[in-house]
Amino acid sequence: MFKKGFPHYKRIKIIVFDFDGVFTNNKVFVNKEGTEFVQCDRSDGLAFDFVRKFINKKLWDVKLLVLTREKNSVAKTRCEKLGLDCYFGVDDKKSYLLSKYSNYFDKKESVIKGLAYLGNDLNDLSSIEISEFSFSPSDSHKFVKKASDYVLNEKGGNGFVRAFFEKLLDFDNM
Repeated sequence: MFKKGFPHYKRIKIIVFDFDGVFTNNKVFVNKEGTEFVQCDRSDGLAFDFVRKFINKKLWDVKLLVLTREKNSVAKTRCEKLGLDCYFGVDDKKSYLLSKYSNYFDKKESVIKGLAYLGNDLNDLSSIEISEFSFSPSDSHKFVKKASDYVLNEKGGNGFVRAFFEKLLDFDNM
């Protein structure tokens, strides 16, 4: 479901990913020692190899980062492997984004210009509202799907990130 035409990649200057429910299927495994494990999709990880090549080839100036409320370091560990900046333990994502990207904020439209936000749950709603472009997986909370500009067919943790990049960068026509 797309509420507006899919943006051209050059319009996007910042891509912010939530972690759980975007890179994962929103499930957590806990062993008897209390150590948590999550499952990520390798195709999402591989997408960043393609994206970095695309960025270098097209000289696309874009920031990629993960912003999560989760305090467990599993997101940080995965992001290090993917070469992504990760800010974890952020309870108020909207305030974080407004402070970090205030120079992109368009008061007239109440959005951060060039910001694409990918999220799936209620704690992402306020960030979705201030993003120029918002994307969610098909298994997102119903309010998130309603608020998002684009709901992709893929579920979180099942190739959603890769599908986002393939659509954004028009892989079908490369």
